[in-house]
Amino acid sequence: MSYLVLARKYRPQSFDDVVGQGAVVHTLKRAIETERIHHAFLFTGSRGVGKTTMARLLAKCLSCETKITASPCGVCAACEGIAEGNWVDVMEIDGASNTSVDDVRSLRESARYQPSASRYKIFIIDEVHMLSKSAFNALLKILEEPPAHVKFVFATTEPHKIPITILSRCQRYDFGRISKHEILGRMQTVLANESLTVAPEGLDLIADAADGGMRDALSLLDQVISFAGGEATEAQVAEALGLVDRSQVVALTDAVLSQNARETLAQVQDVYQRGIDLRQVMQGLATELRHLTVAQSAGSLKDLADMADDVRKETEARANKWDLRDLQRLFAVALNGVDQMSRAEDAKLTLELVLLKMVERPPLAEMVAISQAISRLEALARGKKPNFDVLPHLSSGPQTTPAPTPSMAADVPSENTAPPLAPTPPPPEPEPIVTSAPEAESPPPPAQASVAPEAEDPDAGEEEMDEAEPIDADELMLENMPLENVEDSWLDFVERIRNTDRTLAAHMEHAFFEDGTDFSLGQIGLVFKKKLHVSAVSGAQDSQFFLEASRACFGDSAKLSVAYEPQFQESRPSIQMARRTALEKAHEALRNYAQNDDVVKKALSLFGGEIRSVERLS
Repeated sequence: MSYLVLARKYRPQSFDDVVGQGAVVHTLKRAIETERIHHAFLFTGSRGVGKTTMARLLAKCLSCETKITASPCGVCAACEGIAEGNWVDVMEIDGASNTSVDDVRSLRESARYQPSASRYKIFIIDEVHMLSKSAFNALLKILEEPPAHVKFVFATTEPHKIPITILSRCQRYDFGRISKHEILGRMQTVLANESLTVAPEGLDLIADAADGGMRDALSLLDQVISFAGGEATEAQVAEALGLVDRSQVVALTDAVLSQNARETLAQVQDVYQRGIDLRQVMQGLATELRHLTVAQSAGSLKDLADMADDVRKETEARANKWDLRDLQRLFAVALNGVDQMSRAEDAKLTLELVLLKMVERPPLAEMVAISQAISRLEALARGKKPNFDVLPHLSSGPQTTPAPTPSMAADVPSENTAPPLAPTPPPPEPEPIVTSAPEAESPPPPAQASVAPEAEDPDAGEEEMDEAEPIDADELMLENMPLENVEDSWLDFVERIRNTDRTLAAHMEHAFFEDGTDFSLGQIGLVFKKKLHVSAVSGAQDSQFFLEASRACFGDSAKLSVAYEPQFQESRPSIQMARRTALEKAHEALRNYAQNDDVVKKALSLFGGEIRSVERLS
């Protein structure tokens, strides 16, 4: 006689034998007892949770020779035939291999005829989601109004792939995953009936690997018994199934928590040599850290983790040895490691890198200090003075007063000077640093003043006013900073124009000045490198607000001329050029200040990072 695997040998033969699907069993039994039996059922759920078994039990209840009952006799021809899978009036169809519309037409043709030996002709279609769209459409009419002697039972692991038109014609039953406790109980019953022994820790491994499926659990148990014989230890179970046993996961977790790099890498090397999937190791570590974190946070794992009582108590005792914040931090890193492992080409290198980062984590006290440091940097970026002190241990040397934050209204400091702090009592207000150079010492012409590409085609691209667009947030924030080599009376004039016409003011910010320009006498020669600016300013020269602003800033005899010279070599910068230069210097000063800050240095040291950019926050 051929061997019958445990999953088939111990398949439930009545509703009372079904484990883990109490709600489904109760509903079906009540429907049968009250004779409110629907013509189409849809059983959904993950693999191995009892969908096909429940379909056969329902067929038995409807086909038993005694009567329609929720407790079939199990010994009549119909019950035995259904249990063996060869009863003439119960047709089990594999939806994965009968997907075409012709298969459904054949089913419809068969459904027209009365059952041969039972009350009903029952069609059980497994993996029904594999049917084609045409097949589903062919099934619609008979599914909605079937003959009185026909019942349909559909089973699927992917109900979302079934058309809504089919779903609306069925009673849907969702099968949940079977709990670890129920899987362990069934396996222990099977082992007792088979006179076999497996260590409790080994059964835990099997139950975890089954992932809520009873069929998977019994299949794995079969494999372990074939490997180890009548008695199996935890190590034999792990070896037979290629699993990492819990004792090794615990050892790895403790090595990480204790920051023992050598022991951590030794554990990785051991599981690697045994050929165990390293992704499974990372997942096991994350799960163990989850249990420790929950145990420390909630005080107990009871009802919060599916594990044996002795294992739960041992986990709770271990959790009490560690700080909750440290466990939470490691749990987060482990979850990130699981994601990295799923995409890694070299699993061993990735696992070692993740574990070493966990082992070499900075002390909690420094993490608190870094959290304060981040808040302090945010305050610095806003130009505000932090209202707290950084923890003393951050700096290896004697404590010094933190350098002042940059003031929005202060001039741009030199590279080696920290940006001045806005005055706060009791320290006196710092003297502003004068950085404006005398007019006689004009800076050399900037590099961008060389012949531009537009010199070849002066009118090219003038439809778009790129340079006249509103300045960005940084420039708006620093617009009150003194601008080098820009005449104050000219700035005042442009601001007066801005109050009336912002677009015209944006054009005028691109103006350069002829060599004979004298602001004190009101003799001002404007030069633009684009016709777009020339036409805008020329068109507004005779307007009332323009003339009033000119007289207010340069006197009644003021005279402004406008010229177009695309290759003009300027001796003074335009407002736009001066503002951009000031902005660059401000960013450079802020970057230098951040680089020399003790808090930033410590953060870079702890996290192994680098400064990419330093920005003020609005």
